[in-house]
Amino acid sequence: PGHYDPGMFGCVQGVDDFAYTLQVPKKSIALVVPSNDRCKSKECPFNAILGNRGFCPAHCRSWYPLVGTRGEDLCGPDFLRYVNDKLRDCDCDQASCKKA
Repeated sequence: PGHYDPGMFGCVQGVDDFAYTLQVPKKSIALVVPSNDRCKSKECPFNAILGNRGFCPAHCRSWYPLVGTRGEDLCGPDFLRYVNDKLRDCDCDQASCKKA
């Protein structure tokens, strides 16, 4: 989303609601892998996710694959690798990624 509302996840009951709130296809939710760290945005109550530069999925879109990359098929985290827990990239050394 372009803006952050502290209550934006209040009505989330499941994967469908989560995808709708983030305005992404349901298939992409499998790419959201939580970390143990709190989101770096000021006063955000949510945990950051891996491959998202230390932010939750509402505050940064680095977790979402770019169009034109192998990740755009939303095949899941098995097809991606993390670089320094901050960035996500295609995992071209994995057989699963080469097949995609």
